[in-house]
Amino acid sequence: MKLNLDIIAENLSKSYHITRLGSNDFRCFYKRPFLYEKDCVFEKERIYIAPIESFKHLFVTKEIICPKDIAFVFIGDYQFDEIFTSVDIQILFIDNAPNFISVFHDIQKIFDKYDAWDCSLRDELENSNDIDLEKMLNMGTEMLENPMCVTNQNLQVLFDSYYYLKEDEQGQATTTEGKRHLSIDYSIKVKEVCKKEQKIKAPYISSIRMEYRAYCFNLYPLGYFAGCIAVSESNRAFRDSDFVIADHFFVYFQKAFLKHLRYYHPKKSTFELALRKALNKEPLNKEAQRELSPMPGECWVCFKLEEVNQEYMPKQYMASLLNALMPNIVTSILYHDTIKGIIRISESQDNKAAEVIDMFKSLLKQMNYVAGISSPFTDILQINDYVDQADYALHRVTESNCKDTIYSFQDHILEYMLSQCIKDISLPNLYPHGLQALIEYDKKKQSDYVKTLDIYLQNEMNATKTAEALYLHRSSVLKRLKKIENQFGIDLSDSNTRLHLLICLKLLKISNN
Repeated sequence: MKLNLDIIAENLSKSYHITRLGSNDFRCFYKRPFLYEKDCVFEKERIYIAPIESFKHLFVTKEIICPKDIAFVFIGDYQFDEIFTSVDIQILFIDNAPNFISVFHDIQKIFDKYDAWDCSLRDELENSNDIDLEKMLNMGTEMLENPMCVTNQNLQVLFDSYYYLKEDEQGQATTTEGKRHLSIDYSIKVKEVCKKEQKIKAPYISSIRMEYRAYCFNLYPLGYFAGCIAVSESNRAFRDSDFVIADHFFVYFQKAFLKHLRYYHPKKSTFELALRKALNKEPLNKEAQRELSPMPGECWVCFKLEEVNQEYMPKQYMASLLNALMPNIVTSILYHDTIKGIIRISESQDNKAAEVIDMFKSLLKQMNYVAGISSPFTDILQINDYVDQADYALHRVTESNCKDTIYSFQDHILEYMLSQCIKDISLPNLYPHGLQALIEYDKKKQSDYVKTLDIYLQNEMNATKTAEALYLHRSSVLKRLKKIENQFGIDLSDSNTRLHLLICLKLLKISNN
């Protein structure tokens, strides 16, 4: 394994006084060191260790021309001029080492350490089809001395590794496995940047505002985003060499993750699979029907989500988040690029049901989503009708620019029923005698006789309440009503006429919206 001078300098004894000179390009990597001899032929990408006396004829008198792709470690005290800081070759000065042979052996040990680590990673990767991601993650954690975390494409944590010192002060890593979701607070922070960071295909420092920085690498083993691995500096601050070491590890881990994906097939819940079948209108066997049967005293409502603005949580994350944070209450799936699902509530519509809806509403609001929800139901075979209800409620409010988070079909059921009446016959042809003339009179005179009639009928012919709603005197309302009856021939004393008017006025509002 080739190393750069950052790794070597940071792994040498802390007792050494080290000075860096020349180029500081972290992308330059070198092979194991050689002891420098004056007449040697330089090898590319090689480190040469030499006593300080060699520095003069190499870089002062320039008796020998050095290629740019090598590096030097000089041992001994030397007072050099600032002009030498511009040399192209990477150089380390160690002014207090016993001799250059001891430094040579120290650097060889550093290469031994990283070669052994690299071989362990390679052996684990090539071991078998059944890749041990936990073991590989521990290898990375122990080398970087900081915890690591692996999430899947739905922001579910697959593995967590931790680093701790044993009694002999040797570091050791331990890993926990098992799907769990990020906390709601962290999910909110992730939502702000994940759509941008998810597209990054090179390692990066995350811009998520947390107590410690995280160095991340998005996993694209098959050309699509499959998850993310991140190392956090919570145990100790990042060193310059950590980024190079992490980059090397990320390459191995992505290959291991690809093998993991090929041989590991996560099980979806039987409820989710049955729900998809129901939405697809596929026949349900007895097991699926049993799975999709509510518990005693329980009913369901369907929901459909729609994003509010550009700051919404990505859909695949949101569907998973709802399942994780409201288990056994919400089943959410991404279906034809739309989030749909079922909420379990009590049939009695008590305070507990209200609490469930409030929690659901809170999550939607934080993630910048709105939802349409259906009327309660219990027969899964009718699910598509209730999905249509949720869709109708959602689109009625988006058309009218409402600012709430959850919209219930129950609040729009009457207008839905009425809207079905005008599919074959246009609305004006359904008006009772005199209503069309009243509408046209309002338009021409810019008056409010139609509004007065509507509020009067809604208030069950109570002139006092109508006057209060219109901020008018009661006598003014009575005068208007008399004109509506006499001038436009509308008989308000007939109950059938009043019902006909109420229906048509409701339809008029729907058509105007």
